[in-house]
Amino acid sequence: LGRAALWTLAVPALAGSVYAGARALWGDVAMGWLWAAYEFSFLVVMLGFRARWVPAQGGDADALTRGFLGFVCLYAASYYVLWLTADLLILLGGFDAGWALRIVPNQLYYSFFIPLAWWRFFSPGFAAR
Repeated sequence: LGRAALWTLAVPALAGSVYAGARALWGDVAMGWLWAAYEFSFLVVMLGFRARWVPAQGGDADALTRGFLGFVCLYAASYYVLWLTADLLILLGGFDAGWALRIVPNQLYYSFFIPLAWWRFFSPGFAAR
């Protein structure tokens, strides 16, 4: 629980520091850059967990458990990369399509995780395998 709390605080602290540094250097920086820094930081954490932490789960963790953990990391990375892409479209190009794109990761985050995880790892079809 303690490690999870530290990871939970690390990303906002890093993103906030980057944003504060950008404001100190360049003055008025759009708030969207704070969210972009947050999304990029969380993307790096998820990919790092996938690359380093998941494979290290030996011992009691079987291949299916590592597969599930890897899936969760990539799933989270997918919505962070989509949020980051949307925000960059908005911030760099002023493209309204960025706002439309934000709908996809919002749905991945708020609606689809539990059904997809159940279907991928816990459904009767998976249990038969």
